[in-house]
Amino acid sequence: MTLQLLYLLLLTCVKARTPEEQEECLANGFDSTVLECSTCSIVKKYTNENLVAMCKKCCNKFNIEKYPKAAFEYDEQMITSELYGFIENEAKTIPNLEIRKRSGAIAEIHLYNSKGDDIEHFSCIEWSTKEVIQYLSEKLRRY
Repeated sequence: MTLQLLYLLLLTCVKARTPEEQEECLANGFDSTVLECSTCSIVKKYTNENLVAMCKKCCNKFNIEKYPKAAFEYDEQMITSELYGFIENEAKTIPNLEIRKRSGAIAEIHLYNSKGDDIEHFSCIEWSTKEVIQYLSEKLRRY
């Protein structure tokens, strides 16, 4: 193994935590082995500052995989006005984002690999336009 590769692996490792710190994170609903720090900005919208501080204490900055294509799937009858505004005003400015209307669908973002496989998908029904854009900027290539 080359020294450069070893250095890169060290840079992308999860922050070391004591067993007590890991237990505290889990007790507050945060799994520090998978919690990405960008998630804490979304958590802030739904909870108090103490939990946001705990989220930031428990999170990691991972080397996030970027996907070549994404889809925003929704049902017009089940979407918030905030997300409808995103679809009407912002979505067309995002390269490689497909908008799909589907009866009965909750608002979801689907991420696809280069083979077209649906690798990740998340409900975004309560997200703001800013949160959707932030998420796509972190997950979608060339955004």
